[in-house]
Amino acid sequence: MSIPTTPSKVFFDEDTKVIFVCHGELLTLEILRSTAEKINQILGLKPGYGSFVDFRQCKEICLSDSEIHAMNIFVKNEMAWRGEFSLAFVASSPLMYGLSRMYGSILDGTGAKANVFRNVEPALEWVGLPGDYKLPY
Repeated sequence: MSIPTTPSKVFFDEDTKVIFVCHGELLTLEILRSTAEKINQILGLKPGYGSFVDFRQCKEICLSDSEIHAMNIFVKNEMAWRGEFSLAFVASSPLMYGLSRMYGSILDGTGAKANVFRNVEPALEWVGLPGDYKLPY
């Protein structure tokens, strides 16, 4: 049985200066790159704006260690212009939580100050929002 691909959704709240990403059921290198490219194309996005990345819907993760490394290089090369910013990952499965922690640990040199959470409220607070902020998806 294959899991249907659900594209990742990207939202930008100009008032709070936070980007929200909600990943679907499948996570691949192509999906991650496509999502990063969408973020880079957001009009009004400036250095320092935070990112909230929601992995709670992910059911199938098709990423090798070399692909995670390739994504890190992509972020360093294509997203360095964002400067320093808070990056919150929200993961409900133990696998996604572990992958997010691993990825966050190799983000040195990207400017992202990453942290991984199991719950939405502390992740929102990490990017500077109140814990009861209503997600845009």
